[in-house]
Amino acid sequence: MNISLDSTALTYLIEAINPNYNPLIDEQSNYLQRVSIIRIFLYGGVSCCILPQVFKDVGDLSEYKLNENNESTTGFLFHEVTPKCSELDLKKRKEELLKAHPQEKDCTLLAEAEFAGIDVLLTRDEQFKNRLNPLSSVEILFPSDYLALLNTQKDSKPKLRPLEANLQFGKSWWKTQYTRLWKAMFR
Repeated sequence: MNISLDSTALTYLIEAINPNYNPLIDEQSNYLQRVSIIRIFLYGGVSCCILPQVFKDVGDLSEYKLNENNESTTGFLFHEVTPKCSELDLKKRKEELLKAHPQEKDCTLLAEAEFAGIDVLLTRDEQFKNRLNPLSSVEILFPSDYLALLNTQKDSKPKLRPLEANLQFGKSWWKTQYTRLWKAMFR
């Protein structure tokens, strides 16, 4: 399965792996998505790719542009995929999608995903998901929805774990027994 993230999902991941991230002071809906995206990696052992539009979007965000660690982290965790089509085909598909969703970057990203053979695109953008999901072969999901599809159980063991040297190693917020997320996901 080919999975990719939009720029918001990627920034959520970057924020969640920051050693200073504290989920206890995060807004509930943001917390749910940030922790879900970490768990997708750790418990699902999922590998994700990044599309060219996402690199452009994240590069345009000043708070991420200033931190070269974010670029290094992204380059290490993900591989970049490029659409297998001409620029004209990509533009044509983007124009079709713009009829249903007025955000050019979102439509470019989805067109790239379609031509790159992406199966699932993780996002935090509800309008993007609702407007374009019915028009695409790519399934657009929130990280929490995709995590639920992985069917991770409360007592599951992670397939990947942070190294002991990593500041997240001793923290419990990313572990399945962390009750705030589990209560939110399994009501």
